[in-house]
Amino acid sequence: MTAYLAFEAVKSGKLTLKHADLALVSARISPDSSVVGETIAALPLPAETVVGAVLRDGKVLLPSGSTALLADDEVIILARRENEPGLRRLLT
Repeated sequence: MTAYLAFEAVKSGKLTLKHADLALVSARISPDSSVVGETIAALPLPAETVVGAVLRDGKVLLPSGSTALLADDEVIILARRENEPGLRRLLT
């Protein structure tokens, strides 16, 4: 499965995690989010949180800590389920 197909599977809800404590969070960066222009390394992410992919302009990026987030980027994050609401508030 290509990264793009995996991203689409997560967005559509067809790809899930069997481990109940983890969630794949897919969120679009709001233009007025405080994270616009910030690098992933600078984000106040909870421990055990991984930004796995960024969809930008129809392309899937495999981000590093130096990747800056832009308005309308879609991100896929692997995180503890209890951190999902806070991540959504941060990004949108």
